[in-house]
Amino acid sequence: MVWTLVLPQLNAVNPAVNAAVASLGAVYEALILHPGHDLDTLNAPASLQYRKALSALQNEISLQTHGPLPLFLACLVLAAVEVLQRKLTNALMHLRGAFRVLTEYICNPSRFAARSTHQDAIYLIAQAMDFGTTAYVLSRPPELPPSHMSPYNGNPTWTQTRFSPEQANSELIPLLHSCYHYTSLASPFKYVPRSSVPSHIALEQGRYIGLLSQWLARLGHCQWSFPIRSPSSSGSSFSQPLSPSLLVMRIQCLSALIYLSTILNPYEKGYDLYEMFFRQIVDGASKLLDRSPDSDSWMSPTNRFRLISPMAQPLYLTAMKCRHGRLRREAINLLSMTGREGPWDSVTHVQVAKRALEIEEHALQGSGMSLDEIFVPEKSRLHGCGLNSERLRCIDGGSIETIFSRCFDVDRMMLSSDIVWDAKENWDIWTEKVLLPPINAPAVLKFG
Repeated sequence: MVWTLVLPQLNAVNPAVNAAVASLGAVYEALILHPGHDLDTLNAPASLQYRKALSALQNEISLQTHGPLPLFLACLVLAAVEVLQRKLTNALMHLRGAFRVLTEYICNPSRFAARSTHQDAIYLIAQAMDFGTTAYVLSRPPELPPSHMSPYNGNPTWTQTRFSPEQANSELIPLLHSCYHYTSLASPFKYVPRSSVPSHIALEQGRYIGLLSQWLARLGHCQWSFPIRSPSSSGSSFSQPLSPSLLVMRIQCLSALIYLSTILNPYEKGYDLYEMFFRQIVDGASKLLDRSPDSDSWMSPTNRFRLISPMAQPLYLTAMKCRHGRLRREAINLLSMTGREGPWDSVTHVQVAKRALEIEEHALQGSGMSLDEIFVPEKSRLHGCGLNSERLRCIDGGSIETIFSRCFDVDRMMLSSDIVWDAKENWDIWTEKVLLPPINAPAVLKFG
């Protein structure tokens, strides 16, 4: 509703929104439709439109001729402009501006006695972008507080067995947002002895695992006409027909459930327990990203830009943390089809995932094992991987600076609370420049 109805209307009457949309179109044309520009040297029309958008936003802040909503939308669109240029710090600045407008003017309980459907829809968009940013940079907590409209602040009182896609989305987004609030609090305790983990942290983990599992169980009762292919392994139970939007939500929920369930487990082999979930992510994504001639794929064509990322994060998590050889390679292949989703860039993240796979499976080369037999031992697994997306040139391929890390001895850190887990002597940390292929294909712009 916001993207298809409100934004076009405000684009026609509000100078700030109009200038922001024009800037997005100009930058999109320069960097995506006609690739080859250096990020630091946008062509003159794109640079001019961006300066006009910033000036119009400043005027709107002082005037607010149409209320706070145009400010919120203009900030979101300008965040997309910065993401297209891979200036993620600037994009976060615009997002924070949008969130401030949201909390102070649009969804402020002191200004409105009762929330409206309009406010709830806007807040859901903001929450989706907020936890999407957190899922990209796992070290930072969400900016927005847990939702005022979340049904998960207390015991859920679900009376209906089935729910519509709209209801499923309105319940899942606040839940995921709250989950990432929790993971930001729990992550510092990942590499400390279990006796040092506060009891409330462990209890909250179990509560959120239960809530995510309950949401998935409810989704299992829904019957919609979007069948997916039968899983290739008998270990998977993913055979429930779902609509495209519900299937995307299911994949996002599975990804959050895997991350949440392993947030206090220092051993990478802990991810092996969730191979069934990884398989369900790959099976669902393969249908959504199917590009065969007779496909009704919801996600094609390949090269599109989405402000909110539905598929890249779950597939990247699978590519990095699932050590089943065949599933991992399928996830990397599917990730290459997602295009640009918010800060996620399929070209960049596919190459990083391939390099991580090479590092972990290096010792297994020449072993003659099939992809289904590959097992990466704990000592060979990476514990961390970070990349600087802003230090990247998009012309003629280029490279991206990537930091890999591996713990020397997890068992030793688990023995004593006196060991400082993040001390440098406990980690093997190195930086590589991962090479990228040339980018020369056009893309399709989409917000949702």
